[in-house]
Amino acid sequence: MILIVEDERLNCFILKSFLELHGYKTLIAENGAIALNVLMENQDISLVLLDLNMPVMNGYEFLQELSNNETYKNLKPEVIIISTVDKISFEMEKKHREINTGLIKAYLSKPIDLPKLLTLTS
Repeated sequence: MILIVEDERLNCFILKSFLELHGYKTLIAENGAIALNVLMENQDISLVLLDLNMPVMNGYEFLQELSNNETYKNLKPEVIIISTVDKISFEMEKKHREINTGLIKAYLSKPIDLPKLLTLTS
């Protein structure tokens, strides 16, 4: 199962529709705080598509909580970062390295290359 963590409804609809068309089950969370709850309730989630810029709890905060909080120690899905910038800047890349605890599988820029996403989900 794939968890889509994204606050933009159109992006959620596109990702959900595309992934379900290709046989994946999906869930949606509109921010990191909701995503942590969804992960606790659905322990069969193996992949998270994570937007970095969200209200309430952003992608960085979500990753830090998932990595550092003992509550989530058994929930270690792979994460694909979805960024709103075309190229990850040096500062963003540095921040990603600081929080990357082996969870991050790949980085994708918006607009998302759906065929590339499909290759990363398998």
